Amino acid sequence: MSNKKEIIGMMIKQARLEQGMSLKDLANKLGVDYQLPSRWERNIHLPSSKYIHLLSKELGIEVRKLDPGLMDSTPINSPESIGNVKETLHQPNITEYDLRTILKEERELLLMHIRSILENRCGELEEKMQERFDQILNHPIVSRTEKYLNESTTNREGLFKELKKLQSEEAKK
Repeated sequence: MSNKKEIIGMMIKQARLEQGMSLKDLANKLGVDYQLPSRWERNIHLPSSKYIHLLSKELGIEVRKLDPGLMDSTPINSPESIGNVKETLHQPNITEYDLRTILKEERELLLMHIRSILENRCGELEEKMQERFDQILNHPIVSRTEKYLNESTTNREGLFKELKKLQSEEAKK
């Protein structure tokens, strides 16, 4: 485990220094205290999945290089992802704190995955609604009515006559 910490710590430090960032600069970008990135670089702690994604973005390091178990293309419920968690949980020297941290990180990952799915689905629905709205606005009855309303908004009788005329034209089609 310490080998993994050392490798990740070195990668974070090297990328940070290449970009001319101090520990405080990196911490500010991540929204954390400067001591947290320092702990990662000194191999005291591994960054959680949440921070691995942020580090990847801020330092330009691929997620899979920081933690191969968190590859963007690996689905949350894939055998590889589940295997990584099971492997970690069955280590003989794991503490209750480590277990809680792992479970919290997995929960955060799952929530991020669900949010991503929902955002994508909402975007699709919004596009479909916009298309339907545009179809309605471009319908002949709506465009004629809008034109008539723009010309004369005070003549209600004329409006009703125009609507009846358009409805009868639609019924004939």
